[in-house]
Amino acid sequence: MGKGGTQKRAVEELTELPEQNPFRNNLLEILADWRNNLELRDNLSREEQEVIMNLSPAYLQQREEWKQEGKQEGQLSMIACLLEGRFGTLDSELSSLVEKIAQIPLSERTQILLSLANLSREELLERLRKD
Repeated sequence: MGKGGTQKRAVEELTELPEQNPFRNNLLEILADWRNNLELRDNLSREEQEVIMNLSPAYLQQREEWKQEGKQEGQLSMIACLLEGRFGTLDSELSSLVEKIAQIPLSERTQILLSLANLSREELLERLRKD
C-alpha cells in the first residue's frame, strides 16, 4: 500500500469503492484489524502512528458497517423470537416472514408486532401478503 500520501490515497480509494464491490468488505475488515493490532502496541513509532491515522477512515467505515449488521441481526432475532413465542416453532412459512417484517417501516412493523397476541397465524399471513 505504500507509505505516507500513497497509503492515505489507497485507503481513501478503498473507502470509496461501491458497496457491491466483491473485495471491499474483505479489505475494509483487513485494514480495520490491522489498525486495531497497531493500536494495541506500546511505544508506536512515528510511521506506525501515521499508518493508524491513514487507516482510520477505513476503520470507521468498517466499524459502522459492523454496527449496522449487528442492529439488523438483532432485529431479525427479536422478530423471530416474538413469532416463536406466539406461534411456537417457526416453520418455513413463518420463518420467511421474519425478513419481510424487518423490511416494513418501523411504525407499521411495531403495530404488527404489538398485535401478534391478537392475530392468528392465518390472519398474520394474510396481513403480510397484502403488503
